Amino acid sequence: KRQAYKDYIELLQLKLETLIEIVSICKINHQYNLDKSAINWLQERTRTLELKLKVLKNQIFLDTYNNQSVKALKRIRFYLENTQKENIEENAKIRAKLQDYKQLGEQFEQIVSDFTLLQKQIEEKQWALKQIQQSKDV
Repeated sequence: KRQAYKDYIELLQLKLETLIEIVSICKINHQYNLDKSAINWLQERTRTLELKLKVLKNQIFLDTYNNQSVKALKRIRFYLENTQKENIEENAKIRAKLQDYKQLGEQFEQIVSDFTLLQKQIEEKQWALKQIQQSKDV
């Protein structure tokens, strides 16, 4: 009788362990389903908020950029594009001139330096003559 009771207890323990395992699996599956539902809800909520933000952004654009401001912005853009084009062309011309000067070499640089020095000396002499003329007039 004792052996039968012992076997009965062991069988009950095995059944209890099996039940605990089944309940654990059911609990995990239930939690998985709850998590999956929460994820789906959060994804839909995120999409909804993104759409609301898009509508709000478009409303702000609509309020900000009326017909007058769009026309003004187009004029400003036209002006800036033309100015940029002119600056690019001027830059290309200056680079071409610079390249021409570089090709002339060091002799040309010396001539330019001498010319600049002579111009400065002429200006100084003219200033001195002007000062002399003014002192004669006084």
